[in-house]
Amino acid sequence: MDPLRSSRSWLGFLMLAAFLACSSAFAEDDFERIMTEEDFIKQVVGKTLIYESGAVIIFLEDRSFTGGFSGSNVWGEWVWREDRVCHQMNIGEKRYKVACKVPQILKKTIRFIREDGSFYGLAKIR
Repeated sequence: MDPLRSSRSWLGFLMLAAFLACSSAFAEDDFERIMTEEDFIKQVVGKTLIYESGAVIIFLEDRSFTGGFSGSNVWGEWVWREDRVCHQMNIGEKRYKVACKVPQILKKTIRFIREDGSFYGLAKIR
């Protein structure tokens, strides 16, 4: 194998990796935090959230939410606390503890950031 060709391939790979890392960092910065309950209601409540995983959720004005995931019903209650949405969720027969997340939006896409900084997927808003 030609060493020059090998080093070009490696350099090309590194340049591609750097470009993708920068692109995702810029894309991440484009999400805007939903700061108020009023904005959350305007932008999210009453709309269908369709996640990459196939989950479908609708936050309702009565502070409940409903939907489905992998053949199971999803439901629970939500409240706005300070600068985040908190919810208690049920999937099928499993009940989950209360979790608070920061909602962030980019055009018609939303994500909810957990306290550890991770998020559990992107959802299209319809």
